[in-house]
Amino acid sequence: MSLPPFPAEYRASGLLLHVTSLPSPYGIGDVGPAAVAWVDRLYDAGQRWWQALPLGPTGYGDSPYQPLPSFAGNALLISPLGRGAGTSEEAAPALLGLAWSSAAALAIAPLQDVLNLGKEARMNQPGSAQGNWRWRLTDKMLSASAFQSLRDLTRASARTGTTMVAAS
Repeated sequence: MSLPPFPAEYRASGLLLHVTSLPSPYGIGDVGPAAVAWVDRLYDAGQRWWQALPLGPTGYGDSPYQPLPSFAGNALLISPLGRGAGTSEEAAPALLGLAWSSAAALAIAPLQDVLNLGKEARMNQPGSAQGNWRWRLTDKMLSASAFQSLRDLTRASARTGTTMVAAS
């Protein structure tokens, strides 16, 4: 039996805007204070939907409309400013939990998010042509507690595949 996604009498409206179009001091919009303010404005205007378009890592030509993976999120869209009440360091574990609990067959996350290293560990700084691709992993960053948390999350979400695969 197939149920319709909404009751027959349901009617709503919303707007389409890619997250990178939001204002930001970093050159591209992100899921931070400006996104929260945007949602508040939509709600105040009686809107109930925000179509944010694909939020994955950009594909060919750096187009946000053609992400290579269907279920991956783009870590560059996590605001270094946090959501207002929280910080980007609090967002990483929440995003990991969402990815691991999704229906996708495969969940992959940046190591920096698994280790909860924060904005200093970004490979690229949005809006900056300088200082990118300089981050390096050190032994001090590999905490046992981070890997225990990852193990617990993996088991709780039944993502215990039987084969280790390396992809490049």
